[in-house]
Amino acid sequence: MGNVVTFVSDKNLKNFNSYVSTIGADGGNLSENCSVNLLRGQGESYDVQGVFSFVDGNSKNVNTQTDIWQPTDGKGPLINEQSAAVEQKNGVWTPNPEKTDKTPGSPFSVSLQGSGVTLHTHENEGRKFNETVNGTTRSGSVPGGKESLGSDGDIGRAQNKPGTGVLQMAATKKSIYFYNSSGVVQTVNRDVFNPKYFKK
Repeated sequence: MGNVVTFVSDKNLKNFNSYVSTIGADGGNLSENCSVNLLRGQGESYDVQGVFSFVDGNSKNVNTQTDIWQPTDGKGPLINEQSAAVEQKNGVWTPNPEKTDKTPGSPFSVSLQGSGVTLHTHENEGRKFNETVNGTTRSGSVPGGKESLGSDGDIGRAQNKPGTGVLQMAATKKSIYFYNSSGVVQTVNRDVFNPKYFKK
């Protein structure tokens, strides 16, 4: 439905499927504004374009705490995670880049803004590094894909209840992970959306 993705809550799933069937049977167009608004109204909608714009705007937020985190994979510096509050605009959850994590940052942790729906960047997937704390150095690595959220990390801190369609987001330049307290609900890849709006 355009550059927005909608997650239908469990309680509205029957209505959603009924509307889709009725519109199709009547020869209606599911992409017309009235149909889109009706279907989106059955769930929680998220502004994908806004998410990727926020990610792109922070893709050069290079971590400077090299005395603590030192990449060891030869792929350049680590990138600080960055977070944004996400607010509803015209019924769509939209990142607000004016409400961001203003702290110096870390490549592996972030202070989530707002409550309910949140967004943070996740640009260090698959990276290897050394971490030095109190003079002791250890080797570490970040899993790739949805495993990078970890049950004891982002997912473990999520308060969103399964089945409601209210989710948190972690995003890379290529994908958005929508998740709640039970895990990643859906991974949405950038390339399924209109390339006119999403430069790679």
